[in-house]
Amino acid sequence: MLVRASSATISSYWRRGETDEAWRQHKLAWVAEMHAEVCRQYKVLRSRSLLQRLEKLAQPHLDRRTRKNLTFRFTILDSDELNAFAHVGGYVYVNRKAIEVFKADEELQFVLGHEIAHIELGHV
Repeated sequence: MLVRASSATISSYWRRGETDEAWRQHKLAWVAEMHAEVCRQYKVLRSRSLLQRLEKLAQPHLDRRTRKNLTFRFTILDSDELNAFAHVGGYVYVNRKAIEVFKADEELQFVLGHEIAHIELGHV
């Protein structure tokens, strides 16, 4: 629901004819707000080694992306739910359970590629 309401806010902001720079600043603030909301709703797992593993596995996908100006950010959520998801602004979230279930690097790399593709193709 938060995403739907926020999307409507951004759409109405754009329709008011704001400048491109004002729009960009508003969008950056909205994306940061969305990330903060995800981090409030889930406990973030702070593991440097797991995060480095995700970033290493994601790198081949990131090397081939077309949106080179977008920084991708990875966050591990301490959740028993088997899930990974992405949202605008290059944010990719992987639940701890997914890392536990997908033990092989190739499996986890596939999951990361799927989420990166959602962002790359504008599905989020």
